[in-house]
Amino acid sequence: MQHLLKLLLIDLHTGYFKVNGFKKVRNKFLRELDGVIQEVEFQSSRWNTKGEAAVFYVNVGITFTDIATAEGTRGGRHGDGRMPGLIPGLPPQYELIETNLGVVRDELIANFPMLLEVIPSHYEDVRQLALKGFQTMIPMPDSWRKDH
Repeated sequence: MQHLLKLLLIDLHTGYFKVNGFKKVRNKFLRELDGVIQEVEFQSSRWNTKGEAAVFYVNVGITFTDIATAEGTRGGRHGDGRMPGLIPGLPPQYELIETNLGVVRDELIANFPMLLEVIPSHYEDVRQLALKGFQTMIPMPDSWRKDH
């Protein structure tokens, strides 16, 4: 069912990301706005098995072009999170089968504007720790505000 995930990414590229200024790089969509690279990544579950639903997660990343990233950070990002952590009520993962490809695509496209609207509200938190050489979870846990 991995082919369904590839089809979904093609649909999302032409139906949403490209028209909103994103470039596709493998399973990621990236755009730079005012010195910040916004990234939406589709991560296939490592437990996917041939013949079963293709399970995937939607990850989100923030990278500031004027701050070096720490070695070993995931994808070289300053901030890293998942879509349901930024938009409450969304499922933690998606399961693709042939009969729900359109439904999943439409649900994602309906939620991407809200996701892209909320990402900038996390810039300051991520920037403060990036300047100290740290990578940040998005949203940043309150306990990190005291410890870092």
